[in-house]
Amino acid sequence: MENSNQIVYTNWDPCNDIGMLGLTRMPFNQWIKSQDGIYLYAIDYRYRFNVKELDFAKLYSNVHILLDDTLEGFSYSSFKKVQLLVLEHKLQNKVVYATGHLDGELEYKTWLRGTPPNFNVYTMNSWYWRYRDWLVDCGNDVTIDKTIWYCCLQNRPRAHRQVTTVYLDYLNLLDHGIVSANINDVVPGRPELFSHWPSLKSQALLTQTKMPLCVDIPGTSDKCTPNDLNPQIYNTTLINLVSETFYMEKGNNIISEMFLTEKTYKAFAAYQIPIIIGPKGTVERLRSYGFDMFDDIIDHSYDHENGDIRLFLAIDNLKRIVYNSSIEELNQSTKNRRIKNKQLYINGIDIDNPVVNYICM
Repeated sequence: MENSNQIVYTNWDPCNDIGMLGLTRMPFNQWIKSQDGIYLYAIDYRYRFNVKELDFAKLYSNVHILLDDTLEGFSYSSFKKVQLLVLEHKLQNKVVYATGHLDGELEYKTWLRGTPPNFNVYTMNSWYWRYRDWLVDCGNDVTIDKTIWYCCLQNRPRAHRQVTTVYLDYLNLLDHGIVSANINDVVPGRPELFSHWPSLKSQALLTQTKMPLCVDIPGTSDKCTPNDLNPQIYNTTLINLVSETFYMEKGNNIISEMFLTEKTYKAFAAYQIPIIIGPKGTVERLRSYGFDMFDDIIDHSYDHENGDIRLFLAIDNLKRIVYNSSIEELNQSTKNRRIKNKQLYINGIDIDNPVVNYICM
């Protein structure tokens, strides 16, 4: 059990927080030499999970299990599985389930329905930190001055991305930006969920002939990777039409689908203006972190609209800007604001609590 997956914390001082989780790392052989402190054994819950690792927490009273599911946003649908696991292995109040769903703690309160918890839920803005750390380590900077209106990079086929691609084509916007869409069939699953789809049916036939649009990393199977800042794209495009992973309400959770990935944060890292097709309330959440969301340029009233209308209104914003503005003037007038957003992102935002706060002792 040497330390490849072990995250530990000892002698926590809230006035001297260490690291984004409030944790330090320590080899396992040092755990048994210490009589105090709180220890977390971190397990990659979704991808490299071994049930035998759970028994480790039974050996020491101050050792707890951290089920790391922070790269995903399926919190509500995961609670039952975690509960069964805790009960089966008699680990009541010894487990912290960590999720990348930003409203995961609220989801858990809803799921409990007033019953006492057997484990705790911790929310971590994991993709914020994951991409930021990569950016800091790799120093992959891009140019500030842009010459192409926008990019919209969509890898995995999802219903809202299929509609996005067709609507961009319908508005004659494909030629004004760099768009990727690894889509074989542009007709979305359950097209009845998208109110504009009846008027887009004939357009879909034309858009279908252009698929797939693969413009990101050459030589890879899916044409884009989470950590890239392809200079051919990010050096040149001023606006990032972000097509997030989650879109529709109550698809995976009850309270919200607030799961933000590197797709959103790349816009700030690349000195871009973001227009986001994503979970309801995303713009408000990013604004609360301190990011300039360019409210004088983009009508963000769509951010709290229900259903599919957010998608169409977001793209309507892009159309209005492209057809009624000068890219040279908008590039120049927003330059300092885009630089400040990048600086804010790199400096790091105090958006996550120390995970030790969620341990039951």
